[in-house]
Amino acid sequence: MQGEYEDERKTLATDEDGRILLKRFSYTELSDGDEIVDGDTLDEALVPVGGGGVSAGIDPDDIVGRCYAEMPKSFNIAEFYGFCYVHKGIVMGVGSTPNYCYIGRKYGLVWEQVLLPYIDTYNFSVIHLDSGVCLIGTYGTGHILRSINSGLTWTDLGRISASTIVYCFGYLAWDIVVAGLFSAPFLARSVDKGATWTTYTPAGINNPVFVITSLGDGKGLCGGNFTARVMLTDDAGATWYPCDTSPPLAAVSWFCSMDNGRILCGYQQAVQVYYSDDGGQNWALLAGTPAVNHTVCCLYIRNGIVLLGTESLGSLYISTDYAVTWSLVGRMYAELSIRQLVYSEDDIIFLTTTAGGRVMRSVV
Repeated sequence: MQGEYEDERKTLATDEDGRILLKRFSYTELSDGDEIVDGDTLDEALVPVGGGGVSAGIDPDDIVGRCYAEMPKSFNIAEFYGFCYVHKGIVMGVGSTPNYCYIGRKYGLVWEQVLLPYIDTYNFSVIHLDSGVCLIGTYGTGHILRSINSGLTWTDLGRISASTIVYCFGYLAWDIVVAGLFSAPFLARSVDKGATWTTYTPAGINNPVFVITSLGDGKGLCGGNFTARVMLTDDAGATWYPCDTSPPLAAVSWFCSMDNGRILCGYQQAVQVYYSDDGGQNWALLAGTPAVNHTVCCLYIRNGIVLLGTESLGSLYISTDYAVTWSLVGRMYAELSIRQLVYSEDDIIFLTTTAGGRVMRSVV
């Protein structure tokens, strides 16, 4: 048996009668496939005890998003600024170490560093489009890097504009991706999965674009600290127009679209959360938001289940009724905040923190 392990399992969840549903091992220096005790593998240690969770009568909606374990990694990075799920159990992160991107295989159990062809101050944003095509946006000179093999190798596409930061990407339709920039021209658009780019400045966008999200069928939203705070598109980013009633925030840095038609938005330096029930045209204050310093990120899972990452000692909140009421999941270490929440296949959720380069993964 390789590595060093604590002998005691940690209970992660119990039912209302106190029966243990989930356990995991505490471990250090863990490599994929290492034995833990009694022949259990790491994968087996991260699922419900008792032989199968759902098949044992546990409703996955009762436990999804509630139990987490930190993923072991052999490299040091101060912070992940961008994080995404690729496919086939692969996740990818970029951040404060400028010469690498980081790939986690087997849903983050095995990590590797991949050397990048261009070194900027930071790597700030990352997205997987489809079929292994990925993009990285840099901070410092605003380069875009592209991979067609799930991040194994990269091509530097160069500086696409005078902007120094590529803040975000939004995949708005098949082959069509839009990048949000720090300075004019503020947007760049590609119709060939990021191979070539055209920059443009739509009327109404006169400040940085922090977030772009797809609503399906070529519809999408972008948020920032321009006048309207929220802009809409019906043609996959070819044109944009302002919302009718803006959320009164200093800026908008995240959106969360739910399957009941409601959309949430917020700003990572504000407490308030706003909602729209008409596709982003009009926004109103959402009541009952947790009393935290800032709401940093939000993730919709399914069936009314929503996660809210905050800046209050790394606290994570969950709602099971479409963000009407909230309860505390827990404090994810003492870092300043939870930076990203990412959903993948098989109900696996990843979160990253703003210090220590931590990656945590839900165990169900």
